[in-house]
Amino acid sequence: MYSPACYSRRRWTYPKDEDRNFVAAFFHLITVVLICTSLVQLKWFRLWGGHCVAHLSTNQFFGFGEFYATTQSQYHLRNGGLITSPSGYVIHYNTSTESLACVTPDVANLMHILIILAVLSMFSSSVGFCLDMVGPTRHYLKLLRRNAVPSITTVLLVITMVGTSYFVTKSLEVSLYEMKIQSDMQITYDYGCYVVTAAGSFSILATACNLLQSPVMVEDPQRHARLVEDWDGPETFSVGMRNMPHPPPPYTP
Repeated sequence: MYSPACYSRRRWTYPKDEDRNFVAAFFHLITVVLICTSLVQLKWFRLWGGHCVAHLSTNQFFGFGEFYATTQSQYHLRNGGLITSPSGYVIHYNTSTESLACVTPDVANLMHILIILAVLSMFSSSVGFCLDMVGPTRHYLKLLRRNAVPSITTVLLVITMVGTSYFVTKSLEVSLYEMKIQSDMQITYDYGCYVVTAAGSFSILATACNLLQSPVMVEDPQRHARLVEDWDGPETFSVGMRNMPHPPPPYTP
């Protein structure tokens, strides 16, 4: 007969299904490390030439600053004298640590959006890492892990970050044109954008590991305990025969 006490002793011998995926957890961890590195240490955009800021990184926009404009002057000779005339203006984004030239409010807002997307992607990757390491037992957590919902969310966030980076470069080009900066400037991507793209690739690998993982067969410990207790081997039948009060009648055709 089934006994709950016997099940409590046997459940350590026959543990429940541990739905884990250490390979996917490793890819989630690499994704978090890469995004955190690009967010804190690496430069995202580089501006070549002119008097604008040499590079832009997300750590320059962790806080909020103030904008102010300065006028540029152009010098030329007329009638033997030196005459100055305004030729344009430069917008500066003044933070607590430095002043960033040629950074308009649109560029600053896009950089703040990049920071928010990076934090959200790190959070989703961290959730995926915890699910893959722990092996959840609740049904809805298993669905999240097996369907790779955290890693797919990270991939979508990284794609949004890459698109936002493109809009940052376009916004810089528009701001340089509006400020009438005469120098020939070039705007290129830097290491931060490439590292974030690599983080998205690792998140895709984590997605593949979760989706391609074969489901683990769950063994019911209660059923196993009942079968073991109901049948203890051939001794059960021999003991039962010895305890019978009368032997069975002989066989007669």
